[in-house]
Amino acid sequence: MSSTADQIITALRAGHEELAALVRDLKEDDLLRPSGASEWQVSQVLSHLGSGAEINLAALTAARTGAPAPDDDFNRGVWQHWDALPPAEHAAGFLAANERLVEAYESLDAGTRASLRIDLGFLPEPAATGRRPEGRASTRSPTRTQPRRYSSQVTFGDTTGPSSAARLARPLRPR
Repeated sequence: MSSTADQIITALRAGHEELAALVRDLKEDDLLRPSGASEWQVSQVLSHLGSGAEINLAALTAARTGAPAPDDDFNRGVWQHWDALPPAEHAAGFLAANERLVEAYESLDAGTRASLRIDLGFLPEPAATGRRPEGRASTRSPTRTQPRRYSSQVTFGDTTGPSSAARLARPLRPR
C-alpha cells in the first residue's frame, strides 16, 4: 500500500507529464495566445508554474537540509527573473524547473516522505509530506495536502475546432 506522500508524488509526476506533452508541441504564436487564466497569455501561465516550481524546490531543499525557508526577497527575485524571460523560455524553463521539482520529490526515501515538513511561507505552519490533516479519516476525501488536478491543456480562445488547447485554470475532479 502506498503512502499519502507516494500518492501525491505520483500525481505530481502524472500532471507534469501530461502538461509537458502539450507544452513541447506549442509554437511561438501558441504561447502568445490568451490562456484560461483571465488576462494572462499561455506563456505567462507557464512562467507562473515554472517560477512556482523553482520556489517550491528551494523550500523542499531548505526543509531537507535544515536551512531557513526561502523568504519574500528570494521569491521576488525568482519572479523578476521569470518575468524578464521571452515566451519560448517560459515554456522551456517550465519544463526544466518542474522536472527538477518532481525529481526532487521522487528522490525522497520512505522515511523522509513520512516525516518531512516543508515551510511554504504562506501557510500558518509547515506542510507535512506524509500525513493527512487531523480529522480526515477517509483516504478518498480530498484534503488540503493533496494536489488538485488541473487540466493540462491551455485555452487558446478558439473552441470551435480541434487544438492542443483546453484550460489550465479549470480544476478537475480528483481521479
